[in-house]
Amino acid sequence: MAGGLPFLGIVDTIGEVLAQAPDFAEPGTVEDVLAAESWARARTRELVAVAEGA
Repeated sequence: MAGGLPFLGIVDTIGEVLAQAPDFAEPGTVEDVLAAESWARARTRELVAVAEGA
Protein backbone atom coordinates (compact mmCIF):
# COMPACT_ATOMS: atom_id res chain seq x y z
CA MET A 1 0.00 0.00 0.00
CA ALA A 2 2.95 2.32 0.39
CA GLY A 3 2.57 5.23 -2.02
CA GLY A 4 -0.64 3.87 -3.54
CA LEU A 5 -3.10 6.10 -1.77
CA PRO A 6 -2.93 9.87 -1.52
CA PHE A 7 -2.66 11.09 2.06
CA LEU A 8 -6.10 12.70 2.00
CA GLY A 9 -7.58 9.48 0.61
CA ILE A 10 -6.93 7.77 3.93
CA VAL A 11 -9.93 9.40 5.61
CA ASP A 12 -12.22 8.56 2.69
CA THR A 13 -11.03 4.95 2.67
CA ILE A 14 -11.54 4.54 6.42
CA GLY A 15 -15.01 6.06 6.12
CA GLU A 16 -15.91 3.67 3.32
CA VAL A 17 -14.67 0.63 5.24
CA LEU A 18 -16.66 1.66 8.31
CA ALA A 19 -19.77 2.27 6.19
CA GLN A 20 -19.47 -1.19 4.64
CA ALA A 21 -18.69 -3.03 7.86
CA PRO A 22 -21.15 -5.73 8.82
CA ASP A 23 -22.98 -5.22 12.08
CA PHE A 24 -20.46 -6.98 14.32
CA ALA A 25 -21.77 -8.03 17.71
CA GLU A 26 -20.24 -6.54 20.83
CA PRO A 27 -16.86 -8.27 21.05
CA GLY A 28 -16.69 -10.81 23.84
CA THR A 29 -13.22 -12.13 23.17
CA VAL A 30 -9.91 -11.06 21.72
CA GLU A 31 -10.67 -13.36 18.79
CA ASP A 32 -13.83 -11.32 18.04
CA VAL A 33 -11.77 -8.12 17.89
CA LEU A 34 -9.13 -9.76 15.71
CA ALA A 35 -11.80 -11.07 13.32
CA ALA A 36 -13.23 -7.56 12.90
CA GLU A 37 -9.74 -6.15 12.38
CA SER A 38 -8.95 -8.82 9.82
CA TRP A 39 -12.12 -8.04 7.89
CA ALA A 40 -11.39 -4.30 7.94
CA ARG A 41 -7.80 -4.76 6.76
CA ALA A 42 -8.85 -7.06 3.92
CA ARG A 43 -11.58 -4.67 2.79
CA THR A 44 -9.14 -1.76 2.93
CA ARG A 45 -6.67 -3.64 0.74
CA GLU A 46 -9.48 -4.27 -1.78
CA LEU A 47 -10.51 -0.62 -1.88
CA VAL A 48 -6.92 0.59 -2.24
CA ALA A 49 -6.30 -1.91 -5.06
CA VAL A 50 -9.35 -0.59 -6.92
CA ALA A 51 -8.21 3.01 -6.37
CA GLU A 52 -4.73 2.19 -7.67
CA GLY A 53 -6.20 0.63 -10.77
CA ALA A 54 -8.42 3.62 -11.49
